[in-house]
Amino acid sequence: MEQWETQVLPLLPASLAKELQAGELAGAEEIRIRVNRPVQVLGKNNRLLQWTPTTAMCQEVLLRLCRQSIYAYGPELAACYMTLPGGVRVGLAGRMTGVGEEARLVTATGFNIRLARAIPGCADPLMGMLLGPGGLRSTLLLSAPGAGKTTIVNLISRFYDIKQGNILVDGYEIRDVTMKSLRRQMGVMTQDNFLFTGTIRDNICYGKPDASWEEMTAAAKAVNAHDFIMKLEKGYDTWISERGSQLSIGQRQLLAFARTMVSDPRILILDEATSSIDTHTELLVQEGILHLLENRTSFVVAHRLSTIRKADLILVIDRKGIVEDGSHEELMTRRGAYYELYRASQEQ
Repeated sequence: MEQWETQVLPLLPASLAKELQAGELAGAEEIRIRVNRPVQVLGKNNRLLQWTPTTAMCQEVLLRLCRQSIYAYGPELAACYMTLPGGVRVGLAGRMTGVGEEARLVTATGFNIRLARAIPGCADPLMGMLLGPGGLRSTLLLSAPGAGKTTIVNLISRFYDIKQGNILVDGYEIRDVTMKSLRRQMGVMTQDNFLFTGTIRDNICYGKPDASWEEMTAAAKAVNAHDFIMKLEKGYDTWISERGSQLSIGQRQLLAFARTMVSDPRILILDEATSSIDTHTELLVQEGILHLLENRTSFVVAHRLSTIRKADLILVIDRKGIVEDGSHEELMTRRGAYYELYRASQEQ
């Protein structure tokens, strides 16, 4: 069973999960579920299932996605978009109530489930390029979806193990050290960071429980989270529920940046860390990202090009491998794929 199957199949009605398992899912990329319409499986072999969901079945899937608590997943339901552990992405459709930040999806009528997979061997030609004279270089991976960016950072953090070659950190093969020792050196930020029930202070200091007040507030100020925190009723002692449902998506992401900042990791991985926030919030966090990148090895995975000019190495990749590599200035001079992508991003 592939990793995504353990995330997706338990969410679905048993009869649908059984039919999906009985079919050929090896090349599947997306599962489309619509009320009163046959389920579609898109990918290498598109097919239509003899299975038609009812409104009640779709509502059951929604509740399973939210772990039976629609309130706790308010920001995701307002955005009609969720990311599951392992990288599976779910688009939601249905009936909304409220407006703005109070908007909530309350009745589901459809789901687009984008399946995530590791791409075996995709990192082999890249790993050697990520090493500089002083170790791993600050590197940005740029590509369209599906080229293997997330797989590469998952290999570095040992969510998967490589089948050929070696990955060394300070000269040590990462498979020869304990997982705890390796992960202690890393800070990982994704587009869907988890906040737990507790105070703002508890959430920021999760990776460093003994952090002082000065360290905590300095981290929050560095990523421009301090001002909005101080406007909350009890500041850093404000109590938030699981996943920070009373906060906006941008505020939750700023808290996650502050948490990463205060833990001061030696290796930093940002995997589409700004893709779920609006342009205004992204502008607030730009300076904070630059602070995070200083004096540490960093890997930045992005489809936006707004944070990448400071990277030592930019790799533009597709399913066939590396299209271009170099610094921002070098790639702009060549006027190739990166140049076109960068120009297009500036015109948006």
